[in-house]
Amino acid sequence: MKARAHTKGLVAAIALATACLTLLCTCPAEAKTLNRQGFSEVPPETVSINYPLKISEASFQSSNSAFQVTKTNVWGVNCTAVKYRHPLSAGERIAGSFSLQWRNAGIDDDGDDINLTITVSGIQVDDAADSLVILDDASHLCMDAITSSEDPVNVQMTVRIEVDKNTASPYPAPGTMLIAFTDIDVSKSVNRSEQVVLNSGFGNTVWVPPTNFLDISSDATRFTAARIDEDTYDSGFVTTGSTSGCELTWQGHGCGTYLLMPFRAYDQKIKASAGAGGSISNAGDTYVRWKNDKTYTIKPNEHYSIKDVLVDGKSVGAKSSYTFTKVISNHTIHVTFQEDPQYSVTFVDGFGNEISKQSVYKGDAAKAPPNPTRDEWTYVGWDKDFSNIQGNLTVTAQWKPIIKVKVPTLVACTIMPDGSVVAPDGYAIENLSPVAVDLESATTANMPPCGSYTLTDAQGSVVHAFSEGAEQQGAPVHIDVDGKAPLTWNIGDLVGEDAQDILYKALEGPTSLCNVTFVFREA
Repeated sequence: MKARAHTKGLVAAIALATACLTLLCTCPAEAKTLNRQGFSEVPPETVSINYPLKISEASFQSSNSAFQVTKTNVWGVNCTAVKYRHPLSAGERIAGSFSLQWRNAGIDDDGDDINLTITVSGIQVDDAADSLVILDDASHLCMDAITSSEDPVNVQMTVRIEVDKNTASPYPAPGTMLIAFTDIDVSKSVNRSEQVVLNSGFGNTVWVPPTNFLDISSDATRFTAARIDEDTYDSGFVTTGSTSGCELTWQGHGCGTYLLMPFRAYDQKIKASAGAGGSISNAGDTYVRWKNDKTYTIKPNEHYSIKDVLVDGKSVGAKSSYTFTKVISNHTIHVTFQEDPQYSVTFVDGFGNEISKQSVYKGDAAKAPPNPTRDEWTYVGWDKDFSNIQGNLTVTAQWKPIIKVKVPTLVACTIMPDGSVVAPDGYAIENLSPVAVDLESATTANMPPCGSYTLTDAQGSVVHAFSEGAEQQGAPVHIDVDGKAPLTWNIGDLVGEDAQDILYKALEGPTSLCNVTFVFREA
């Protein structure tokens, strides 16, 4: 960290900066392969650290009570820091070590929570002012070397990083953890260079962009600054680290560097936004793990629908979700919405009268008015479904006519005491229904087997008859609205033993011979 503008959020891994003339004292490191083609071949990150990490949220332990966690101000920035509180002599090595552990600090490829532990040891400083070793400024975790002298002795320290499963019996979380280093540049206070040395636990390949200007050793394990940089990969590199432990040595003079910043080669960030009328998940800036996928879900508000989804300024259609795959660069996603159209839904009674009219959004249901009523008719429902409106619609009430006819009498004939038979005269059935009707059936009751009759229309056609105990359907009877159907009863002679009984009964008074019930239906 230097007295200059801060860059915002980087990745789950590690960035370290140094300022020194003296080479670091390191253990032999395994040679690496240097790839100067940039980051396209960096593997997907499967072990990710939440960002940012804050010292106040970590568990602090130390074998030297002189280390303490405190609030301070560095380069004009309020910080939380681990400091050494006792005076020191130039070049003095601090005994002991300290560690910071963050529980639930991220996830691995199994989706399990992981813990992260940073252990700092082998600390050597310049003088009494060199008391700051690690800090956070609420945005970054940083190693720092504040010096008050021009002595050629540099602040040095060894850093070990370990990741384990957050379980009752912790064990290393398998997978790929990317380690990123940036801002390895020349100190502004003295003509010295920062330096990082990879000691153990790192992968076989180191990636840098073609514009990188670090002085890199032939075995790609020692990285020394060549000039001042503004926290870019021109003065940084990316490699992988073992989750069971990786260790590096750092030194500098009047400088600081960010530690465990989320790796995002070339600022791999997705910016998501939505216009009026709906929302998109994870709106705003989201940093995505290297070569990982990110899915966005789009939801329109009520009475809105998705109009279009623009990915990096190009339309991908009206999708309800979109997935970026193997993210290696910045992206944008923007969704627009449109208000659903409204349609006119009109309810009518079917007799030329409008009952109600309403505007309904596409896909919504119209609200039915109260059931209509009408003399001589029974309401039976609506003729169309209006639960999912897709256009202008007219809905008509459906009716069933109330069938009503006027019959002069249901008594077909009467036996008088003198034995004469009286049949209805001038018999005509009158239609009182709102529609034309047809005779559906006639049912005879109280007619003995010895009796019979025929019922004929004005043309003399038999429309119904009864003989020998059985009904006989004849020609149809049709009556128009407000019309009448003149009918003539023809009563047959009484034949058989039952006839005498009926005649004897008639001597006591007029006796109805039979009753006929008519049933009409809509024509």
